[in-house]
Amino acid sequence: MAQEKTLLQQLNKLLKTVEDEQESKGWTTQWRDIRDNLLPDRGRQIGTEDESAVNDGRKKRQNVLTSVAERSVANLAAGLKSYLTTPSRPWFQLRLKDTVLNEDWEVKNWLDRQTAAMHRVMNKSNFYDAIHNIYIELAGFGCGAMIILEDELDTINCKALTCGEYYFDISKKGTVNQLVRKIYMQVDNMVAEFGLDNVGDKIKSQYENGNGHLRHWVYHYIGPNDKRLNVDPPSILISPSVVAKPQYLSIYWTKDGEKELSVSGFAEWPVMPPRWNVISNDIYGTECPGMIELGNIKMAYELLNDELTGVKKSIDPPLISDGNVDIVNTIPGGVSEGTGSLGQQQSLRPLYNVNFDIASADAVLEKTKEEIRTGFFNNLFLMLSADDNDRKTAFEVARLQEEKMSMLGPMIERLNTSALDIAIDRIWAVMDRQGLIEPPPEVAANVEMDIEYISLLAQAQKTSSLRSIDSLLDFMSRAAQFAPEAIAGLPDWAEMTEIYRDGSGAPQRVLKSPEVLQAEAEAAAAAAQRQQGMEMASQMATGAKDLSQAKLGEGSALDAVLAGGAENLE
Repeated sequence: MAQEKTLLQQLNKLLKTVEDEQESKGWTTQWRDIRDNLLPDRGRQIGTEDESAVNDGRKKRQNVLTSVAERSVANLAAGLKSYLTTPSRPWFQLRLKDTVLNEDWEVKNWLDRQTAAMHRVMNKSNFYDAIHNIYIELAGFGCGAMIILEDELDTINCKALTCGEYYFDISKKGTVNQLVRKIYMQVDNMVAEFGLDNVGDKIKSQYENGNGHLRHWVYHYIGPNDKRLNVDPPSILISPSVVAKPQYLSIYWTKDGEKELSVSGFAEWPVMPPRWNVISNDIYGTECPGMIELGNIKMAYELLNDELTGVKKSIDPPLISDGNVDIVNTIPGGVSEGTGSLGQQQSLRPLYNVNFDIASADAVLEKTKEEIRTGFFNNLFLMLSADDNDRKTAFEVARLQEEKMSMLGPMIERLNTSALDIAIDRIWAVMDRQGLIEPPPEVAANVEMDIEYISLLAQAQKTSSLRSIDSLLDFMSRAAQFAPEAIAGLPDWAEMTEIYRDGSGAPQRVLKSPEVLQAEAEAAAAAAQRQQGMEMASQMATGAKDLSQAKLGEGSALDAVLAGGAENLE
């Protein structure tokens, strides 16, 4: 019978498997090419464990001849952060799966308060700095990874990883459910993180001998607690009142360690692993702008290099002396040596005529640069510039905005489900454990939560319904000039206002509750009734006064009334 493997043996085998998968399938080769030509400061550990690349400030842009590609990535990342997950305005709203309860006023206000609390936690933490880094990685390499950890001071602390620092594996559904990352960690930090008694004799000795600055490769596994590994993690706090075994493992170790550095877990999946696009059962993301535009990026470098060479040769052409040419030197300013007949006068002249068409070269280069900018969707986020829209109507601008936003629609939907949903669920659970979530109203207890995205990008995809209402109101306002009675009372203003509020992403609290509206309506009706009573009383008082001042015997109305009464008496 084969001897059962230890946990360390299982972890090292798992590490070797994911490393080989990444290398043998060509991911590391492609990522290195992207790194060297597009994002030279990132991906330092792609396919390697290079200690010198940690905290490395050496020059890395030897291959980068123009910054257009790197700036295009930066613009795309900034656009995604500003239009999708901006810290300056709410970009998501909590909802319930029960659509009927979502219309309950008390529930709406409770959801609004919890949404606001989550936004405050995100703003207080490093969430937005980390997610901006993820957008850069996503655009360049096709995937990213961010771990959301609990923090006593800031509630959450986010770790944004760069390409080459981590490995994915996927579930049978194709979603990322395992992550292994590598960390080149100082001895001092290892002791602080895991405790002196857990780091092993070698690291303990280095720490006690004052060598805390030395570093070791530490590996971190996050994956399902489904008995695939020989480990029994300790129970953790799942919710404010529940302690149980974690749903996901969190294990730190070193390859040559005597034991694991730490074994614990997470109550929910803590990794945000966005992928630009996923084909079939691929583990990593594909078809991102960095991959698609890599050819144009290299072409731009080549065109620029050719243009610079042409300009240099035009200014300082290669020269040749009269006589027989022995050595030809074609570099700018180079001199080709020759020998002539004895006594023949020697002179220098251009080796050949340089008629460099710099205008044509500039045009081709600029066209290539524009293709790069377009490939990184820069035109989408700059489309509202004054130059583009000075001569367009508001409707035309809105239509153009909707059309261009639709280009990012599929990627945004994947980002919502594979990354932002995970982040919001994780932050909600952390806040709940820390007592930062209010108890729900009784009617909403134990009802599953839902998420609605209300960012500028999300709103741009919902504006068509609002524009249809605008068109209807415009038609009705014009029709009212000719037949006001035909449209009187047609709009349901309360329903229309709610549709507009929901479509624009405004919080529920900006509208009055049904109870307040009913109370105000009843108060207005009572006031109108009182006013009517006062007017009737005033009329009666005036009538009584007039009767009291009427003279009898002069054929007045009072004489007629009295006469009629006398006849009746008879």
